[in-house]
Amino acid sequence: MFSQYARATRHNVQTEHSILLSNGKIYVVVGVLVIIFTSLAFYLYRIDKKVSQFTLEQREMDS
Repeated sequence: MFSQYARATRHNVQTEHSILLSNGKIYVVVGVLVIIFTSLAFYLYRIDKKVSQFTLEQREMDS
């Protein structure tokens, strides 16, 4: 019973994958993911820079 479910699921995943490839939508998905991860990395970089600056200012005030 489990093996039938596994085969059906694997076939379904392969079908969805080939549909995305045939329509060219896989590139849209990849592009959106790249934009999201790049934006997230940039956001984290800016937050880190602000926190570092704030920490430096706090140390200067304490001295």
